[in-house]
Amino acid sequence: MPENTTNFISAEKLNDLLNNGESIALVDTRFDLMQPQLGREAYMKGHLPDAVYMPMEFDFSAPVGEHGGRHPLPDDKTFINRLGQLGISPDKKIIIYDDTIPEFASRLWWMLKFLYGYTRVYLLEGGYQAWKETGFSVQTKIPSPLQVSDLSLEANTDSYYNGHSLNQKLGNNENIALLDTRAPERYNGEEELLDTMAGHIPGAINFHWENAFDEYGKLLYEDLDRCVTDFAHYDEIVAYCGSGVTACAAILALDEVGIVNIKLYPGSWSDWITYADLPKVLNQGK
Repeated sequence: MPENTTNFISAEKLNDLLNNGESIALVDTRFDLMQPQLGREAYMKGHLPDAVYMPMEFDFSAPVGEHGGRHPLPDDKTFINRLGQLGISPDKKIIIYDDTIPEFASRLWWMLKFLYGYTRVYLLEGGYQAWKETGFSVQTKIPSPLQVSDLSLEANTDSYYNGHSLNQKLGNNENIALLDTRAPERYNGEEELLDTMAGHIPGAINFHWENAFDEYGKLLYEDLDRCVTDFAHYDEIVAYCGSGVTACAAILALDEVGIVNIKLYPGSWSDWITYADLPKVLNQGK
């Protein structure tokens, strides 16, 4: 990991900060989409010292509706209240972790940094497994964080698009790159296990988010170097996936190598397909 990393912190560095008594909020986001209870069970069996638990599908997603996709952004008031309950305030250094690859941690990272303006938000490189492999201590005790009752945050609605605003943007023939960050088989419409239609948004470029990380959850900096050249000439980049979660991991990776003009389409493909009037490229490769 480069010394000038913007978004990551090593287990060793985090341990030093904890030992020095720095004001830190640790957030465990381990989760399993197919078995939602597994993340909390893993947290209960062991987590970083004083880490609170935030499950993606319940704490930083809203209930599914007619539109908005499978994991809509939560209501501002509900989410901000939850942050306050857990003591996750902007005056602290926020460290978020997943099991290894920041599949869910990156969604919370994006929300705090881009949506609500937190300036000190980091991902634990390699996640929980990297922490354990160093031999640093874990605990099963559930912490009681000091709550923040007057947390004043305002969402930056310019950090994302909804389906129709994105379609209008794409129709203006502006210098914009639309990144579909799902696996190629889903982008091509060859396979779709989660949504009712298989395909992608017209004009989207496939950039699979998992290719940015190795199996240990560490960013592949050298592999991402080409992205700086590939995307540098675009005025704006918009990332989407199936439901606006793993697209945040792609944003994280690109932001880390200096590509900062990126926005999210939170509803993503699962929202796009709920509108009959939005264009779609379906079933490519079949």
